[in-house]
Amino acid sequence: MDVGTSASLLVFMVAVVCLLLSAGWRIRLARRREQARVALRASHVGTATGLEWIPVQVSRPAWYRRLHTGHEAGGWLGIDAEADSVRLLAQRGDDVIDCAWPLTQTRVKPSSLRYSTLPGFLIGSEPLLLAGDAGANELRSWYATRVLLHRLAPTAVALPAGLFPLESNRWSLACCVLFFVLILYGFADKITTPYFALALPPVVNRVEDLLPLLAILAVPLLRRGQVPSNTAWMLAFLLGIALKIAALPLLQRIDALTATDAFAEQPYRLEADGHFVPLAAGLPPLRLRGILRDYARDLPAGTELRFALRRGGLGIWQLDERPLRERLRTGVSPTR
Repeated sequence: MDVGTSASLLVFMVAVVCLLLSAGWRIRLARRREQARVALRASHVGTATGLEWIPVQVSRPAWYRRLHTGHEAGGWLGIDAEADSVRLLAQRGDDVIDCAWPLTQTRVKPSSLRYSTLPGFLIGSEPLLLAGDAGANELRSWYATRVLLHRLAPTAVALPAGLFPLESNRWSLACCVLFFVLILYGFADKITTPYFALALPPVVNRVEDLLPLLAILAVPLLRRGQVPSNTAWMLAFLLGIALKIAALPLLQRIDALTATDAFAEQPYRLEADGHFVPLAAGLPPLRLRGILRDYARDLPAGTELRFALRRGGLGIWQLDERPLRERLRTGVSPTR
């Protein structure tokens, strides 16, 4: 495994570890919240009879306005259908939240909180954000919240589906557009270019490996543009993948545009293991790909061929495959 492949694999593994750590943190937070809710039920809920108690998640304004992932605390919502009121019991650290409100103080989140990834609806004159509890499963939390809100306030405007609408924010929309542009460019350039990179200089190789890491810079920009934190990291991860796909085609294109020399035929000899070694100093080793590799597979070891090579402005050795493909199309032997 070469250095470039090792670096790319390392970057991928770091991204996977970060995602696993994030998922583990959310699961651990959900477990702690559940433990606190069980203890709260044993110490407080059992003494409050005559109410139907439903598990909920709770966040104060100082929490949900920071675009946190996950609610602040777990608790119980007691519904008194006859009195048209609700009572909230929640455990936040060492503090116990114990509040009661009439159902008329239940309302959906205003448009200014659309960017908050937390599911929920507001309740109280100094509003708390409540949500149906479904552990660490965010989508199920949205569904549970919709059911709970419909029960408390049937005439309230329905909650959104639960996923942050990427098209509603110009920053997330721009990131999505950039992602698709890079993906399409990367694949289109690989398909249409007749040049194949044989060897990358160490500096260019490092740039190709490190360029996807620039996607991390998108996170603070997206957060400043009021994109939820988990959505911002997801978009940055996808943008990093797109940068990785587009990096080599982009560098090859820059190398070709800055090249001062034309393609020149260089002599090579076929080895027994199927790759070609240069017969002139300073040239990179060469191994054909795809149908060209199959085309030359039956050649005997020691066969000498000439290939059209050029070293561009970035120092990348590129092979022009068009003469070989033309020979393949017309049925001419590669040795001629």
